[in-house]
Order: sequence, then structure tokens, then C-alpha cells
Amino acid sequence: MPGMSVPLHAVAAAIAIATAACGGKGSGGGQQSGAQPVDTAAEAKLIRDLDNEWQRRIHDQDTALVTIIYGDHAALLPPDAPSVEGRSAIASFYRDLFNRPNFSLTFESTQSEVGEGGKMAFERGTYRLTVGPSDRKQTEQGKYLVVWKKVDGRWRVVADMFSRNQGPR
Repeated sequence: MPGMSVPLHAVAAAIAIATAACGGKGSGGGQQSGAQPVDTAAEAKLIRDLDNEWQRRIHDQDTALVTIIYGDHAALLPPDAPSVEGRSAIASFYRDLFNRPNFSLTFESTQSEVGEGGKMAFERGTYRLTVGPSDRKQTEQGKYLVVWKKVDGRWRVVADMFSRNQGPR
């Protein structure tokens, strides 16, 4: 209230109580005391290894193994189409893609970063997709952005967005 002053010791006591109630953490939400530091380089390597496995599964066109890397409530955001929500809908998306003639998809990560707490990460990269009958194959090249989240100790894709650099050729 205007004109009302609060003694400095009361403010200091309120800050001390609030800090203790938050477990000693400030509002930044850093690691709790006693928590082991996260080796973000090792976590980034795990994600690169998962990418390699993911690409092998796509090459084998194994829908179940391709989509297990997605979280239960993940979102796939393809260009020029509505978002695809949830693992089972994403599986249907991949099944439809795998059923196209001459399907081929490759991707390469160009940047990845794991957050300080080791619970979230992102990666971006490029892809090349080819589909269509032999006499009318279409190839598109584009870029992607994937958001990873650590769920029950495992990395899961929670958002997967891609867009082509230009229309199909």
C-alpha cells in the first residue's frame, strides 16, 4: 500500500522462508542440492545413437519400432497438413508413408543440444524423402526440428516438425 513501509528484517525473513520452502532453489529451478550433475555430452550422444537406430528402423519400414521412440502424446507436424497427435496416429502416418511406392527417407542431424537439467533436448537437421512410381518419383529435401524429453529415464520425441525447402521435384 502507498505510504506503508515494511521493515527490512521482515523482508529478509520472508525471503529466507520462501527459499527454504523451495528446497533451497531460487526461482531459476536449478538442480537440487545433492543431485548428480548431468553429462550433457553423454546425453547428446545417446540421442545421436537413437537417431541412427531410428533411421535403420525407417529403412526397414517397421512401423512399431519407428514409432516407439515417440512419447504417448507426441505431435508430428508435417508440412501442408494438420498435426498428427499421439503415438497411434503417428504410427498410421508412417504406415501410409511406408506404403507409397519407392519410399526412401534419410536424415542427418546438424545440431543437437541437451538442456542443463538433462530432461529436455532439441535437434535440427536435414532430410531427403523420395516416393512415387518409378516413372514419376518425387524427391523433396528439407529441414526438421525435433524436441526430445526424458520420460522415465528414456529419451522420447515429443514434437517432430519438418518442412521442405521447395516443392517436390
